[in-house]
Amino acid sequence: MIVVDCTVVADLFIGTEEMRSSVEKLLRMDPEWIAPVIWRYEFGHVLLKEVRGGRMSKELMDEFLAEAEMLISESAVDHDPKAIAALAHERVLSFYDGAYVWLSQSRRLPFYSRDGKLERKCSGLVQPMP
Repeated sequence: MIVVDCTVVADLFIGTEEMRSSVEKLLRMDPEWIAPVIWRYEFGHVLLKEVRGGRMSKELMDEFLAEAEMLISESAVDHDPKAIAALAHERVLSFYDGAYVWLSQSRRLPFYSRDGKLERKCSGLVQPMP
């Protein structure tokens, strides 16, 4: 089981061919993905921006949302807001990003993201994409 953030999920659906290929490799490496519940809202927002920009239909957005739900084997609802806030403050992260990092650390699971800023701020915690 691995922790993935919205960048990984989005890359699979709307990323470049190279990004999709990388995520598909990750999926083959470990098909059990977990993320904090917030992933749904972040991913939905990314897709909504595509719809509003005329790059995607609302129907395709709905299809991608449903398919993504099947990818995430667990949307973690257990969390420690104080610990997430402390981690986010210490590493100068958003609370959202802190939730992914906290989940990874609390469950002792590898964490994958394509967020360059997050990778820099959490060197050694964010695993490189295959």
